Formats: sequence, structure tokens, C-alpha cells
Amino acid sequence: MLRYIIIVTTLMVFFQPRSPAQFCKLYGVKIGATFAEQYFRDPATRTNIRRIPGFTAAVFAEWFNTPHFSLVSQLELTQRGSITDLRTTEGFESWRIVYVGLHSHLHYLSVPILAKWSFTTNPVVPYLLIGPRVDYLLWYSSDFGWYDGLYKEFKKTLLGGSVGLGWNSASLLPVTLVGEIRYNFDFINSSMPYNNVRNDAFDFWLGYAF
Repeated sequence: MLRYIIIVTTLMVFFQPRSPAQFCKLYGVKIGATFAEQYFRDPATRTNIRRIPGFTAAVFAEWFNTPHFSLVSQLELTQRGSITDLRTTEGFESWRIVYVGLHSHLHYLSVPILAKWSFTTNPVVPYLLIGPRVDYLLWYSSDFGWYDGLYKEFKKTLLGGSVGLGWNSASLLPVTLVGEIRYNFDFINSSMPYNNVRNDAFDFWLGYAF
């Protein structure tokens, strides 16, 4: 998590707009929790997979200062992966079956470009989001190196999509508060065709904008 905070802080320092152009409606930062899973096309594999919690952080800008429609560009550091439950025996008692959860993490730099439709209300402005996303794999890890061989063959760049809903606070405060729920999915497989692995995740974001 410390690595994420350092990188996001650096991005804020170097990329924060000094004098936003008129077509830049808002800019700010978000942090959040993500709950990721990997989809294996093999049904026997998928039955042992469950979601893994992770951390995500982003800087963003909202473009076009119109009442109802805008575009949101976002630069995210986000985690994907899964928990794999392996069936094994406990100690020397072969009859006692236990499940061991192996954690795997993939860390992506993600750039979504999202269309945003806002509904004018007070004091909260709800909105809908939808759009494409490009993910670049930075690094990965798994307990005991269980998936490292598979992840080594993963594509570095993925194309996916995001849909979500959220809210902005009305302009009654010095900053605009932001909350979002988003579902992210892949358009293409991460791995070679014989595995057919895809990521998906639910994100829960909180942030502020100027």
C-alpha cells in the first residue's frame, strides 16, 4: 500500500493542473477498495476461485463543462487477482479435509475513458458512467509462486470496459465530494488461449475534486 501512496502522490505533484482550461470541469483524486476475481473458462477451475480484496487509487479529470454530459479520464493504480481454495489434508490425519486459500495479486496501471451522464439535483448530483479501459500489467505475485508461471505468460496490455454509478456533492463546499461504485471487465483473455483467463472487479471509490 505504501508503494501505491508514493506513486499517486508523485502523480499529483507533477500532473495537477495549474490553471485548468475552461473545458476542464473538475480534477481531483480518488482512493478505494476493489474486489477482484479471475474468470477461468474451465468450470472445474472456476469452482475454486473467489474474490480477493485490494486497494486502488487514481487521479482524474472531468472534461466539458455542460450540465448533463461530460467525459472522465482517469489514471489508476489498481489490483486484480483472486483467492484459490485448494483442498488438502490436515497434518497426518488424512481424513480431515481443509481448504487453503492461496492469494494472488496482479497490479495494473489502468486508464479508463468514461462517458458521464449527470442528473441535476440538490444537494447530491447522481450520475452514470460507461466506457472503455486500457490496463497495463506492472507486476504480479502469488503465494508459493503458485500462479507465477501462468502470470509470466499474461499479456502486458488488456482492453476492457467499465460501468458504474456515483454521486457528486453540489457546489456548496470548497471541494466537490465524489462517491462511486463501478464494475470492471475484460474484453480479451489475459492468457494464452488454452487457459482463457479474464479479470473482473467491483470498485468502491471515494474522492474529492476542485
